[in-house]
Formats: sequence, structure tokens, C-alpha cells
Amino acid sequence: MHAVNLEATIQEIEEKFANPFIIAVDACLGRTENIGYINIKPGPLRPGTGVNKHLPAVGQMHIIGVVNVGGFMEYLVLQNTRLSLVMRMAEVIGTGLINSCRRFFQPPKATQPETALFTARTK
Repeated sequence: MHAVNLEATIQEIEEKFANPFIIAVDACLGRTENIGYINIKPGPLRPGTGVNKHLPAVGQMHIIGVVNVGGFMEYLVLQNTRLSLVMRMAEVIGTGLINSCRRFFQPPKATQPETALFTARTK
């Protein structure tokens, strides 16, 4: 989804699903030293704030990847953001979400007795 269809998509999700849990994912601008960082935060994502757009908040939690420097000429900065960085960050976020869902929805496996785990850690 994107800025043009954001409101309609949110409305469609809320009509189709009872109490949906939405994890919003987006790229953002930040400080130079934070480029490449991925942040996971509770609460809704406020898309477009980096480029002064006023869009509806999305989700119960959000994941943002810092893709470039913010604070000056944001549109130009976004146009010159390395696509390879964005793709690598998307891969990390996607893999993390898939692995988290697998762990959450799979029944726990039988583990070794507590004493065996403790003994293995102390050696």
C-alpha cells in the first residue's frame, strides 16, 4: 500500500477482519549514524512525517528502517537512496517476521532437562 490507497486499504482490512493486529513497515529518514538500523516500536506508524505528509496512523506496532539522512531536501534524499540498502533491510525485516510467526504459532518442542542445559552452559 502507499499514500494514495492507504485509507481505503485500512478500511478494507478493518471490514474484513475482527480486531486485526497490524504491523506497519516503512522506510524512514534519520541521522547519518543510524542509516541501516531497523527499529521495532509499539504503537501506530505515522507514515509520511519525514516528507511532511499528513496520513492516517497505521497499526498496533511498527517497524521502520532508516534508509538515508533526514532534515534537508527530503524528496531529493529519498530519490538518491541506495536501493540495495532498502532491499537488504526488507529481507531482514521479512525474515524476522516469518521466523517470529513460526515461533509464535508452532507448539513448543520437547527440550532437554533443565540440569542438562545448565551443565552445558557452565563448561
